[in-house]
Amino acid sequence: MAAFTLEGISGGNAVFNPEKLEWFNNQHVMRLPAEDLARRLEPLFCEAGLWDPAFEGERRRWLLRVLELLAPRIKRLPNAVDQLRPFVTDVPTTTRPR
Repeated sequence: MAAFTLEGISGGNAVFNPEKLEWFNNQHVMRLPAEDLARRLEPLFCEAGLWDPAFEGERRRWLLRVLELLAPRIKRLPNAVDQLRPFVTDVPTTTRPR
């Protein structure tokens, strides 16, 4: 117990920083191999009705390439669905306010 002292402990309150959390999340996503990222996103795509069985077959390589391109923009996995939607659907959607 002699190695621990209270001298280095600050008296300030802890501060939660959501921007820093998003940055950490993004760093983790960018370090994931595209195959792992695809596996983690599959349930979210299924839930959104966007999963194509071809993503497990002939279109797998294409999906992995798109994920590699978009990984730097993915801050949270649930947001990745909206970012990838234009690549996996033929129906354009608008999210701009009127």
